[in-house]
Amino acid sequence: MPFNQTFLDISGHHQYMSQPQQADIAYFFVDANIRHHLTDWRTDLELNLTNLANVTSYGDLLVVRQPIQLCPLPLTWTDGHFESNL
Repeated sequence: MPFNQTFLDISGHHQYMSQPQQADIAYFFVDANIRHHLTDWRTDLELNLTNLANVTSYGDLLVVRQPIQLCPLPLTWTDGHFESNL
């Protein structure tokens, strides 16, 4: 059977933050991984799919000391990873 040597892993992560006097933050991240073992070649073929929910911008709150204040930390999804806009 062709699926005996195939493994599928799907993962999701939901992030939600609510604070007084701040807008609610909610993101859902989805990744998938599929791996197939080729017995004759004694090797695995693997495909990783990231950011299936297509999150294109990500922001979080950063706590800065002295004085204590909350600063937004804007990040954008570029070329397969998040980058800071600072």
